[in-house]
Amino acid sequence: MSLPTIPLDPQPTERIETRWRRIITPIPAPESLSMLERLRQVEPRSVSGMPPIIWDRAEGFLVRDPYGNQWIDLTSGIMVANVGHGHPNILSAIRDMSERPLLATYIFPQYARLRLMEKLVQLSPVPDSKAILFSSGSEATECAIMLMRRHGKRIHPNKVGIVSFIDGYHGRTLAASLAAGRPGPGDWIDRQQVYHYQIPFPFGPRWPWGDLADDPTGERAFTQCIDLL
Repeated sequence: MSLPTIPLDPQPTERIETRWRRIITPIPAPESLSMLERLRQVEPRSVSGMPPIIWDRAEGFLVRDPYGNQWIDLTSGIMVANVGHGHPNILSAIRDMSERPLLATYIFPQYARLRLMEKLVQLSPVPDSKAILFSSGSEATECAIMLMRRHGKRIHPNKVGIVSFIDGYHGRTLAASLAAGRPGPGDWIDRQQVYHYQIPFPFGPRWPWGDLADDPTGERAFTQCIDLL
């Protein structure tokens, strides 16, 4: 099944100018077509499913393109900007680290990491908690699955099944662990059988534009996105 690709034909929009939102061009903006087309030449189609809006600047919960449009950001930067875009405390911390300069430490000891780990453990409701940092939610998901399977195997060798909900998204990193190729007695991956099961989400919301199978080109999805904007 092919992945949906949002069409790049500019669609007319109703002019909107409120306190927080401003829509003054067709979507995508005609001036952005060249950049969007160039991106599609160098990126896989799997990242061409979002509304074709160029992010240029963001502040707080507002996102702006270079052409005068402004939206309320409901994505939270895909869960990494919950404090808002351009928060002064975060900007100050970034400037402080870049001026040292010390931009990466891997897992070598570092005072900033110590302060963060202590804060995370303090906030945890679990006694004697430990904390670890990852570069993405996908890595965190992999670690959680590893811990679940190892815990299950301590209870019974066959207690290794994982249940998740249909239509979820958790990343694309299992192949990295499979490729490591270092199985042992405590290996958490059964390379012959993954033992991962999916069930429907109870009372789960459905996309306004229907399932992917009903809209393989993404054209109806794009039209609905424009209407929602």
